Amino acid sequence: MFGPRRMMQRARLMGVGQPALQKVQEAQRLMAEGKLEAAAAIFAQLSQEAVAHGRIKPAGFLAMQAGRAYAQAGRGAEALNQAQRALDIMLNAGNPARAARAMPRAIAFLRAHGLSVQAAALEKEATQRLAKLGLTLQPGPNVGARTLPSSCPNCAGPLRSDEVEWIDAVSAECPWCGSAVKVA
Repeated sequence: MFGPRRMMQRARLMGVGQPALQKVQEAQRLMAEGKLEAAAAIFAQLSQEAVAHGRIKPAGFLAMQAGRAYAQAGRGAEALNQAQRALDIMLNAGNPARAARAMPRAIAFLRAHGLSVQAAALEKEATQRLAKLGLTLQPGPNVGARTLPSSCPNCAGPLRSDEVEWIDAVSAECPWCGSAVKVA
């Protein structure tokens, strides 16, 4: 695990206190153990708390994580609800370009887990809402053989190449702290 100093650094970067970090770690542990619904509930709660504290970027990411966990658990309605919530967060934060890049990943994840009805609903809603802003869904760059470190060197948050926003061909943005992370 992480030592107290590393945990405090990560908490400071995320703008949250120690209890929230412990909840993130608990949700990640539950995911690893296959307790997907419990993990999803924690991610959803953390997303709500992040919004309440004005931490919009992590709030959207946490809602996406909640949707991912619900999708893996086969809970289509809840997965769709969290993906729609992430869309709302991103659009209400004035970052429609982020939503245009993130929603195709959410749609693909829903489809990959047999939730094609929910994927179609999310795709329709996201397409309509983005069109009002003059945007379309943007497929992410093909990450191919690029591999990120398993955790962010700045905040120690877990990284997955299919969950980050790619800045360019060799660097991605950490969804936890926002720092640039270079491919390994």
